[in-house]
Amino acid sequence: MQWSLEQSYVSLQGVVSLPDVQAVLQGSGLAQLPVLPRSVPDQTPTWKAFIKAMRGCWVTLRLARNTQQALVRAELIRTCVQRRCDLMKSNQGKMIRNILERQRCTIRLDKVLKTDPAGKLHVIDEPAKVLTEVQSHFQQWTSKRQVQPLSGRWVEIYKPAERINPLWYAGLMDSPTSLEIQQAIQNGPTGKADGPTRVTNEMIKHLGEHCLALFSVVCARVFKESRCPSAWKCGLIYPIPKTATWSGDLDAVRPITLLEHARKVCLSILTGRLSSICSQHNILHPNNFSVLKGSSIHEPLHALNAVMEDAQEKNKELWVCLQDICHAFDSVDWEVAKRSLEQLRLPTGYIELYAFLADGKSNQVITPFGLTNSYIAESGLDQGAVEAPIHWRICYDPLLCAVDTVLAGYTVKVPWRGPEPSGWASTGPVTVSALAYVDDTVWVARSKAGARRILSVAMEFFELNDIEVNAKKTVLMVLNPASDPKVAPLLFGKPALPILPIPGSQGTRYLGCHISADGKQSTQQQVINELVTVFTD
Repeated sequence: MQWSLEQSYVSLQGVVSLPDVQAVLQGSGLAQLPVLPRSVPDQTPTWKAFIKAMRGCWVTLRLARNTQQALVRAELIRTCVQRRCDLMKSNQGKMIRNILERQRCTIRLDKVLKTDPAGKLHVIDEPAKVLTEVQSHFQQWTSKRQVQPLSGRWVEIYKPAERINPLWYAGLMDSPTSLEIQQAIQNGPTGKADGPTRVTNEMIKHLGEHCLALFSVVCARVFKESRCPSAWKCGLIYPIPKTATWSGDLDAVRPITLLEHARKVCLSILTGRLSSICSQHNILHPNNFSVLKGSSIHEPLHALNAVMEDAQEKNKELWVCLQDICHAFDSVDWEVAKRSLEQLRLPTGYIELYAFLADGKSNQVITPFGLTNSYIAESGLDQGAVEAPIHWRICYDPLLCAVDTVLAGYTVKVPWRGPEPSGWASTGPVTVSALAYVDDTVWVARSKAGARRILSVAMEFFELNDIEVNAKKTVLMVLNPASDPKVAPLLFGKPALPILPIPGSQGTRYLGCHISADGKQSTQQQVINELVTVFTD
């Protein structure tokens, strides 16, 4: 009996009557089956032969079904394995989330928790009141910062840097070429949420010849006149939770600003040019390892590991302070950004363009009850704007430069063993006082007095620019202290709070990696064991 399993499996789909089954089986090459009468005696040979044949067909059909299911499952497994291999190359974070079955958390702003002056908790769920409360919260989030006038060391720090040649920025504000615009459009990510006008990157990628020409004219005028369409100053706020679960506390959310994709495409050209110039001429402080092309978290992690290993092996004193900033991007006032841009001697047209974007920019918050009323965002770098990361690094640069001036960092010197290679240029000892990646900063000092000086300079900077630090989340690790760190402890934050070192074996997390003062990696092993347990259970 010859029979194609795949053919029979497909042919029998939707067959519900006995005559239909008989027709399918006969068409599949089976022996001829008798035509059944409406009533057949149970003991007749014809009926017994039919039952036997049907049992054989049932066994064959079950085998066909199981075989087909096995083929489908094998193909699904192969596809998933290939997808995971592709993610390992292109998106390791997504691969890890898939393995650990982590889901991106979302929130639904249909209710809000609010604490009254007496400390009593209230639940607000009326649509009108929810809209008002959400608008008020995010408007306060981006309220005007109380930036202080420059004084003391900061007058010198914020002076236009003489080491920077303004000619380095030649061509920064030139009209974008058609090739630059096409590349910016093609490099734009797809599948992203749209801005207020609902124009997506997919639409821009399919612009016709005439629309593309008009868009090129708009981009050219933006660069030439340092102005932009008014719609580019409007944004939609999409709140995302800071934790895995959200109970209604607005302080536990982080706002993402959805801006016009046309603005992102246009300004990505400008941001790309500025990044290339900064990389080519080493304009920014080298100990901030973010934003620029080729930078990654590996450099600060390797540097911190090298410093801690040096202190452990040579029994040297080391103070490591991991700082936490509240609402980093949202706390940058335009006056602070303007000071920093002028300190790097950026062209006037560039500064005027972003001054125009910052003046009168407005937001609305997305809720289940619709959009809130529009409000003016008086400060903050839009989290979602292509220029926000490099502007944050530029605004943070003066602090790193100021910390270097107090000469309190940890010095590493590794002698060369044996004859030096020909052409070797010894750089001598290296002093590290700060390691930064965006707003994740580690202050490094060789003594308690040095750590105190570094934190003092940092607090001067934050108070000058009205940026809030979270002293309660700031972590201190001390290796080989010369005195008891708990006696006259370091103070940080406003109001100033004592910072006590964590136990050497406890460890903490920096840029996704777990580090500990004792270097025994017990914390890392415990975390790995927990993840493996979750994955295998």
